[in-house]
Amino acid sequence: MTASPLQMAMVAATVAEGRWHQPHLVAGEAADGGAEVPEPLDTKVAATLRTLMRQVVTEGTAADAGLPGKVAGKTGTAEFGTGDPLPTHAWFIGFRGDLAFAVIVEGGGVGGRVAAPAAARFLRGL
Repeated sequence: MTASPLQMAMVAATVAEGRWHQPHLVAGEAADGGAEVPEPLDTKVAATLRTLMRQVVTEGTAADAGLPGKVAGKTGTAEFGTGDPLPTHAWFIGFRGDLAFAVIVEGGGVGGRVAAPAAARFLRGL
């Protein structure tokens, strides 16, 4: 299974808003849409996901990352290649306010120890 950082940021954005939004560049010309828009998430499912993603940051695998503000997110570790143990990419997706984001550190190890602190550095720079 393969997912891009943009696709994973869209997952976080969908949880934050409860419905999918077509992504767009912050700078540049807006493209004409036309993509089919999926149904919104069930409101109870979206609320549960927001609560669980907030708990990841406050008391879970991203609690020690120093994420500033009211961030909600999900850490991830994706195995790839060969070896024993398999090498891993470190992931963290999340949202704060109206900003959704995804961080991947290729070959970085564990999401909560590597990608979540990188997200914290990014968010402190905003």
